[in-house]
Amino acid sequence: MMNLSNSSSKNVKLQNNILQNSIIKNGNNEASKNDLDADQSLDPSKIGEYIQLLQDYEKNCLKEQNFKEAELVTKRIEELQQHELVYRSLAVVEKNKEEINELEQLNLQQFNEFNEIWDQIIDEHVQKLKQLEENMVQQHQQEIIVKEQELQQIQPGKCKYSKEILNLRFVLENLIKCKKYGEAHEVKERLAKLEKQEEEKWVKVHEQKIEKKREQIVLKQKQEMEALQVRLENSLQEKIKIRTLELEKLLQKFQNMKNELEVKQNQELSKLQVMNNKTMSKLASKGSIMGSNYINTLNGSRINS
Repeated sequence: MMNLSNSSSKNVKLQNNILQNSIIKNGNNEASKNDLDADQSLDPSKIGEYIQLLQDYEKNCLKEQNFKEAELVTKRIEELQQHELVYRSLAVVEKNKEEINELEQLNLQQFNEFNEIWDQIIDEHVQKLKQLEENMVQQHQQEIIVKEQELQQIQPGKCKYSKEILNLRFVLENLIKCKKYGEAHEVKERLAKLEKQEEEKWVKVHEQKIEKKREQIVLKQKQEMEALQVRLENSLQEKIKIRTLELEKLLQKFQNMKNELEVKQNQELSKLQVMNNKTMSKLASKGSIMGSNYINTLNGSRINS
């Protein structure tokens, strides 16, 4: 390889070092067939610096009229420019993947937090509803105790005898006045039997009334409990409905954020492709050898909207 006249210059030394180590191979000034493999070891972030150094070196070659080496340098610059396009595109794609992943992780975290918060809200609400139901059960038990005491205090009252008994009493008094004691005895026994029957019936009716009151209390409490359970169930379902609506809003928010990010990323890729296509057109006119590979790489990485 030819040395520059200004080889003492630090910049020229650096250029020569780069050329010797990673750019121009095989001391006969021919590009090595392993250049592409060597490119894999290049630092993508420094390709621009390599290109700049080569361009400076190309100027020096032209200045010294070393056209053969200038041609090699020019080809190498084109190759590195093509690699730079690929690296630049892949970097954007990788950045986009990281952004999508970060967004999905953020959404997952918010989704888990949402579930934790609403699980607690629903659990606390259920506990509250159970407490209300238990309170009513205790209230009903206390009510039954009080009502039972009240019912026990209700007495049957004086029996209201039938007209038949009243007539027999009148007959008995007249028989006694007339000193018809034999007949009076028969009437008395008949009267006593009827009075016992009617008194027992009177007590039985009283007990039936008391039992009816008990049944009414139980029915009333049952209806109150059923009404409470309906209200509690409606209240729980309302909470669940609110949770579902809030979850739908959250998921829609996640989807909107992802859509916006994908639109932004596709716009970035489109701008990059336009810019790179211009560069590729210039390189293609010089016989670039990697244009199709670059285009396939970029198109394959585009995000579908």
